[in-house]
Amino acid sequence: MNFIKWTGLIAATAAGLAGGSAYAESFNVAHGYPPTHPVVAQGIVPWMACVEEKTGNAITFIHFPSGQITSHNAAIDSVNSGVTDIAAIITGYVSSQMPLNGIPLLPDMGTEAVDMVAAYRKAGDAGAAIAQEFTANKLHPLLFNLQPAYQVMSSGAPADTLAKFSGLKARVSAGSPSLMATALGAIPVEMSTSDMYIAMQRGTVDAAFIAMASGKTYGLPELVKSVSTNGSFGSGAAVLSINLDKYNALSDEFKAAFDDCGRQVEVDLALYMDKENVALQTEFAESGITLFEFAPEELEAISSKLSVVADDYIKRLEDRGIAARETFDAYREGLAQ
Repeated sequence: MNFIKWTGLIAATAAGLAGGSAYAESFNVAHGYPPTHPVVAQGIVPWMACVEEKTGNAITFIHFPSGQITSHNAAIDSVNSGVTDIAAIITGYVSSQMPLNGIPLLPDMGTEAVDMVAAYRKAGDAGAAIAQEFTANKLHPLLFNLQPAYQVMSSGAPADTLAKFSGLKARVSAGSPSLMATALGAIPVEMSTSDMYIAMQRGTVDAAFIAMASGKTYGLPELVKSVSTNGSFGSGAAVLSINLDKYNALSDEFKAAFDDCGRQVEVDLALYMDKENVALQTEFAESGITLFEFAPEELEAISSKLSVVADDYIKRLEDRGIAARETFDAYREGLAQ
């Protein structure tokens, strides 16, 4: 075989391996969620299965849940350092690195996950400031998730009026949730979700602002006595993200598989979370937990207090030279559509 034929054969073989079924690559996927959390069971796991199916198992994954190799707080650093290729970025825990991605977490920014995720996806796809924060952190977002609006889960009697929030020690994550608790007259106690149960058991906190599904995952129904059902106390976001260099190295076909599966699964996950939210209300009530709604006048009073949270959050970012007002207005517009 002459040199030209031999080099041609090598090139053809390489092309076949890169674009055909012989190509194979495995990616690490890591996060701090337990395997039973809806973001994992209904989001991350189906996404991995979808990508594997679309690529004919040319792409496979090794899954590390429950903080085995990275925590919520360390997710971005873990992706950038190569500890993992893909991680769930909990935006409430990385507000210093991705402050504009805290806007979807603000109170009074929607109640149902389906609508909230659609608005977040639009912002994340548009090349606007929210999307640029992922690029700045060397990430590419794959799957957006927002939980149904947070409720107040309390170990005591229902906090069913604005006045009853006064002095309530409430678990929150950093950033806008802490501002929200303060605006309501509560005492914000910042901690990770994994510490909530022990904190409430010991009386370190009296309540938590959290989605019902997350509260159940971390065992709070064993401790709480009352849960609101019609509040809008912010949300929690998890954005499954891949190292940007790893993503850019993929073929166009595999990029499409990663992205298309993300768009498909995030809608399924949002629908599941909204449905589960309704079912959990029945489950909680049957277990003896008091469910309550805020009266219209109380919702109005609470909303009035919470209106300053967005303004405060935006001002803090604007003072740092970040165009937060423009991003906030664009996000609200997307939410209304």
